Amino acid sequence: IDAIDPIDAPAVTTHEVQGLRAQDLLHSLNQARHYPKLLGFEIAEFNPKLDKNNITEQLMVDLINALEESLL
Repeated sequence: IDAIDPIDAPAVTTHEVQGLRAQDLLHSLNQARHYPKLLGFEIAEFNPKLDKNNITEQLMVDLINALEESLL
């Protein structure tokens, strides 16, 4: 999660200013079916104490859903 711009994912300890935009990452994950070599997906570096209005928590759900939908 810490590679995502803190505007979209504030709940990390080490922010990546001008990092990946959430919408771009979601779009890429929606295209995962075109990449059969994708073997795994990991979400790390989430710090719930730093979340603002559950923005990062919802983003993690959206990321998992985007990947899951693309693989069905």
